Amino acid sequence: MGARWFQLQELARARGILAFSNNYALYADMSSRVARVLADFTPAIEIYSIDESFLSLEGLTAPPLEIGRQIRERVARAAALIAAMDQINERWGGAFGRWPPASVVTGG
Repeated sequence: MGARWFQLQELARARGILAFSNNYALYADMSSRVARVLADFTPAIEIYSIDESFLSLEGLTAPPLEIGRQIRERVARAAALIAAMDQINERWGGAFGRWPPASVVTGG
């Protein structure tokens, strides 16, 4: 289980760990962008969490790997995120995130 930040602050400081607050509004906006992209491919979407979804590709004519490639490209354009996908039983699962961090990409 996790611990509250105030319980870990001294340990983090001693080990040189940096902590950053999140921007939930931005995260939710990015999640919505990704969901809109996925909805263009199939209406059969199960949004599992803010950054994970499952899709059914049943009935689509393109090969799954081609659909995955198209999804990755569209997510990158729409939300500047990287999409990682894998087949899980009969569904395709995806996790969406940014790697490398923007500071690495921009040199900042």
